[in-house]
Amino acid sequence: MYIVGSIVHVPEEKADILIAIHQKRSKLVN
Repeated sequence: MYIVGSIVHVPEEKADILIAIHQKRSKLVN
């Protein structure tokens, strides 16, 4: 949820990177 709020404040390219990192973290957690 906190990633979504961050995306609004960064360019789309950086947002894609944040999403990728978030997905990797989610996979590690799961």
